[in-house]
Amino acid sequence: MTAKTATCTELQGHVGWVTCVRFSADGRFLATCSWDKKIKIWDTKTHTCLRTLEGHSSYVSSVCFSPDGKRLVSGGWDKTVRVWDVQTGARLRTLGGHRGRVRSVCYSSDSERLASCSHDKTVRVWDAKTGECVHVLNGHSEWVTSVSFSPSGKRLASASDDRTAKVWDTERGVCLVTLGGHSDWVKSVQFSPDSKHLVTGGFDRSVRLWDAQLGTCITTFNGHALRVTEACFSPDGKRLVSASYDKSIRVWDVGSGLCTHTIKGHKDVVDSIQFSPDGKQMASGSWDWIVRMWVLGD
Repeated sequence: MTAKTATCTELQGHVGWVTCVRFSADGRFLATCSWDKKIKIWDTKTHTCLRTLEGHSSYVSSVCFSPDGKRLVSGGWDKTVRVWDVQTGARLRTLGGHRGRVRSVCYSSDSERLASCSHDKTVRVWDAKTGECVHVLNGHSEWVTSVSFSPSGKRLASASDDRTAKVWDTERGVCLVTLGGHSDWVKSVQFSPDSKHLVTGGFDRSVRLWDAQLGTCITTFNGHALRVTEACFSPDGKRLVSASYDKSIRVWDVGSGLCTHTIKGHKDVVDSIQFSPDGKQMASGSWDWIVRMWVLGD
């Protein structure tokens, strides 16, 4: 299928590369961040910007809503993790400790924990209520670029420029398994909705599906012409979506391994992609400064 099978709405407002897009759990809001040092919260029905959050002193690389939708966490090149009140836009807390640029942040499913990763080669797990650092996870030998909690919150996955992904026990702070197979930097990692699998996207142009327990690669999805920046699951776990330097978005069928949609529209690198919670839409962010919301056709 081609780009003709997806309809698109553009969300304009950022004046720099858009680096991350994330839906709230109820799908009502979309958070985006950019090299313009700003975070924007959008209404997904009216496609209007509700508020702009400012405070990071450098590029913002990642955002994530808390599961209850009341908080938003962000990470940036200023080496900080910041927690915001979604309703008011007020900054509630700044978490310091990383010695390098923060590349990715996420909430656990119970909103009790935060995770962040950095160019300092570490992953940090934080108490979301107190801001205390609970664990500093060492093991990657290069920049850590992505973090993702399992749905239960008991495990945490990380991806790195050392060409591996790792799965950690969040209670004990130990590495359970290392996933090796990518031939270049791994830029994203995410657990499947049932926690049994992981998906990674890498600069070797591939998307890979893994057994999260054993760390073995189950399927390699090839098709992108250039580096893959992010890959994630649909809410039902039956599809994957990936974004790339080739300016395209690809949707994959997990069962068959086939690409069902190739979507084009962005004029530069697509840096972030995510399915909406109901699986009916996707949001993408690009170096062309544009956020796009897509509805897939049959």
